[in-house]
Order: sequence, then structure tokens, then C-alpha cells
Amino acid sequence: MRHHWFAAVFALMSLAGSSVQLSSPVLAQTSGSQGTQDTTKVVDLEAQVQGEILGLLARGRELTKQRRPKLAIQTYQRAVGLADVLGYQRMSAAAHLGLGRNFNVVGERKLAETHFRAAIPHLNAINDHSAIADTLFGLGSLKQQEGNVLAATSYYQQALEAYESMADSDGIRATQQKLTGLEPTSRDSKN
Repeated sequence: MRHHWFAAVFALMSLAGSSVQLSSPVLAQTSGSQGTQDTTKVVDLEAQVQGEILGLLARGRELTKQRRPKLAIQTYQRAVGLADVLGYQRMSAAAHLGLGRNFNVVGERKLAETHFRAAIPHLNAINDHSAIADTLFGLGSLKQQEGNVLAATSYYQQALEAYESMADSDGIRATQQKLTGLEPTSRDSKN
């Protein structure tokens, strides 16, 4: 789907401190087919915005590898802001997953869960069943860390179904191990 150029311009303008630089005017003059009338043509900013988002995602992954979760969170937040507004499903999913991982690292489990859950509709839209299964597994692990065995079990069971539908033996085995190791605790009634 082609996005309206106003959205791309707005997205670029909203990037405070962004590395995006417009090296040429947004509007370029070109000659008409008969050479008598100038028409205004919009420079394709969509590719530039996509490049900016991809750069932010790469930077977020690098910061995550360097164990700098707070900077990674800031970077992924910029990426998700652009990708969500412009409807880039794959990039939105990647940014939400990056946010989920890094919020989990800094102990913000509710925000981690929010972003993991936000990734799922984007992953569904692009039919990335493997990433959906991995995200459900991650949500199960997050709930298990919180001590919420009932919620963890639910997520693990959904992940198991997804892994089974893809015949992913590693995913099936890991999820079955997690399900086998769960034991209800008194905290379940609170969560």
C-alpha cells in the first residue's frame, strides 16, 4: 500500500534529533510532457523514512547486544513511532519486540508485556507464524518470572499449538519442558 506523502513528511519532521536530512527540496520542479507547463512532483520520502526506520532498528539491535537497554529503548521507541504511524507491519513488529526485550531487561515487565502483545497483530498481518510462536513463548516466560503460573501456562499452550502447527521440534520440546516445570503458587490468585 502506498502511503500519502504528507504522512512521510510529517514523520520525518517529527524526528527530533534524527539523522534524517533532506538534502534536496521536498518539492522538485519538472517539465510537463509538452515542455510548456511545470508540474510539481513530490520527492519519494517513503524510501527515506523506511531507511530511517531500518537504521533505528539496526541501532536498537546493536545497543541491545552491547547491553545498553535504556538507549535501545529510546531508539526502538523512535522506530515504533514511525513504523506504527505509517503502517509498516514488519518494522512495527520488530520495534515492539525490541522494546519488549529491553523493558524486560530493565525490570519493566508490564511495559515488556505491552510491547510483546502489541507485536502480535503486526506479526499476524505479515503471517510470521514462527515469530508469533516465539513471542507467545516469551510472554509465557515473562509471566512465569512474575510467578503467574496460570497466565504462563496459557501463553505456553498457545505457543505449543503454534509450534506444532509448524512442526517446529525445537519449539515444541522447549515449550513442553516449560509446561512440565510449572507449579502453581499462591501469587497466581493475585495476578
